Amino acid sequence: MVEKMMKRTVSSRELASFCTPPEKGNNGVPETGEGKGCFGISCVSSSLPVATLLEIGDQEGFSAMELLETQLDALNIQQRNKVMEYFPLITGGGLVSPSFASTLLHCDKKMMEDFVCNVEKVFQKFSLWNVKKVTFDLPLDEMLERGDREEEENLLLLLKKLYPVLVRLNMYILLPCRIRSSFTGKLREKVSNFLRRCMSPSVKLHLQFYPHELDKNTDLASLCAYLGFDTKNVTISYNADKGETLVKGHLYPILEYLCHYSYRGSILLSPLSRDDSFAMNEASKYAAFLKEIRKNSPLNQKETL
Repeated sequence: MVEKMMKRTVSSRELASFCTPPEKGNNGVPETGEGKGCFGISCVSSSLPVATLLEIGDQEGFSAMELLETQLDALNIQQRNKVMEYFPLITGGGLVSPSFASTLLHCDKKMMEDFVCNVEKVFQKFSLWNVKKVTFDLPLDEMLERGDREEEENLLLLLKKLYPVLVRLNMYILLPCRIRSSFTGKLREKVSNFLRRCMSPSVKLHLQFYPHELDKNTDLASLCAYLGFDTKNVTISYNADKGETLVKGHLYPILEYLCHYSYRGSILLSPLSRDDSFAMNEASKYAAFLKEIRKNSPLNQKETL
């Protein structure tokens, strides 16, 4: 079944329509309809000053952003309102540190219950900021690759305890899944099986693509397959401070895969950089690539007739 779905290629017009910014609804939030991506930048791994966030994200066609709770907390009311106006689709990042997330998988019942109580307050704060998706920074692929049954059962228990909070606040918790050289079809099946065991519509994936770590001939459609259906956030990650940069050859396969599965959600650039100028250049480049793709949109072609 998966192989049959992979045979259809994505046309340039389809890709252009997918990359065309959706219209905003009455609440100011873009309508992420069937086969629509919302684009922007993740500031979680950049550690940039809060004052630069608006400037970096002020790119044509950007409507989404990923921010840490501390970054949102550092904004005054005017700044926060401005961020929410510019980027109506915000994903919360850094719910806990990766090291602490790992500790939770081996903690006792009391510590887990305390964590659920504390994290509920964080979710409530995010909800007040109209943030509906929050990433739990524990790489799901890494945990499943270890094959530790105790860790899997404890994570399932933790997600089960969080479920009433997520339903009440109408929020999603996202589990990171890193698409890099070590990711395999076998690991993909483990990820899919884990989600089925969760049996929770509030638990989704945060696909993190590392294009510089993938072979240039990697077929993402075959590698990732139907994971796109269970994904609510996508980041394209690389280390800008080490000289890595985004090129079209990195971007197109990812967008084609997401378009193929009619992905609905944020597609964020995530350059690891502590230099404002690097982040600005990469964000501008990303926006320019998307603008070039949109030239084949039926809407744009009508305007030129």
